[in-house]
Amino acid sequence: MATRGKYSHVIDKLPRLGMVEPERRDLVEAVKAEILAPPDDGENLPWVLDLDRALDMIETHVRELLRLVKRSTAGRPRAAEFARAYADCRDMAARIGEWESSLNLLTEAFQQLMVDQMEVEGVTSMKLVSGRPVSTYLEPYAQVTDKETFRLWCVAQGLERQMALPWGTANALTKARLLEGEPEPDGVTCYAKTKVRLGGK
Repeated sequence: MATRGKYSHVIDKLPRLGMVEPERRDLVEAVKAEILAPPDDGENLPWVLDLDRALDMIETHVRELLRLVKRSTAGRPRAAEFARAYADCRDMAARIGEWESSLNLLTEAFQQLMVDQMEVEGVTSMKLVSGRPVSTYLEPYAQVTDKETFRLWCVAQGLERQMALPWGTANALTKARLLEGEPEPDGVTCYAKTKVRLGGK
């Protein structure tokens, strides 16, 4: 793939990183195989998908569903009613999350197929029939492979004030200290936050 842009003088010296994380590779490969499978006899496949129309229909149904759930407790301001509606919302979010996960996987598969085929065809950009441009380019992507060596480098560069533990680590560390009867770490304020647990069906 031809490279251009501000990184063109360094990009060829860098090893190529795969487009798919190793733990997702098998999933993406399975979806790519489904995409590339020849049509079955009698399979009615559209040449062009009327995506806007299909999405408009889905959006109409989702908006109506949201309206119905929003009003499902009208006139019944009781904890049990709000809890039922809360569970309904969580169930809807879970279903939508499953659809989003499947769509993200499909997007990854098409992206990889597109990039590979663009390389075969020797192109880095094109315009869709709709006029929307699609292009590919290479840019550096850093991965920390030795955390301690990188930490020492950051300190040597005067970057220690920009360094912080990820929130999840800092939160877990604070919780562990509180369980042991110790105060929060310096610079951390701990609050009591309400969490809600919803059991399975």
